[in-house]
Amino acid sequence: MAVKQTAGRNQLGDFAPKFAELNDDVLFGEVWSREDKLSLRDRSLVTVVALMSQGLTDSSFRFHLESAKKNGITKTEIAEILTHAAFYAGWPKAWAAFRMAKEVWAETESELTEKEKFQNEIMYHDISVDYESPIKMLKESGYSGYINSEYEGQRRFQDRGVKDLISEVEQVRRHQEMLKRLIDTI
Repeated sequence: MAVKQTAGRNQLGDFAPKFAELNDDVLFGEVWSREDKLSLRDRSLVTVVALMSQGLTDSSFRFHLESAKKNGITKTEIAEILTHAAFYAGWPKAWAAFRMAKEVWAETESELTEKEKFQNEIMYHDISVDYESPIKMLKESGYSGYINSEYEGQRRFQDRGVKDLISEVEQVRRHQEMLKRLIDTI
């Protein structure tokens, strides 16, 4: 049975009362409560995949992962759901989702070792950025002008062309893998 939601009113009630009302009363009050049409478990599954496909791995994603766990989705099932969705939503988005799902499905916080916590911090910090789509688009268009990138502190690729951009992204990935192997040996 759906729990009465008050997060909208608690967090945005004074600032955006109508949005808070729609969030609490319509989305969570009416839509999520129609369990005769679709179970909470299935609604959680759909919501997690929808948020992952958008690349949203923020507190709302964590909330919905926790809800999915409470609504009966197992560790094995979430792993399979995210693996399946990775082929449709994007590999980097799945990595980011797995990082958070692993934390949520850990029986206790101590299940994640200090090494795994550190790996999550350095390995998947900005992994939710979808590098593949822009690279594919740039390859297809033959664009070789100025390309701005969020990673590596607003580094600017100037007139270096698509090949150089791809090379830089691949180099970052290789460095991430080398770091992971180094940490594994510690």
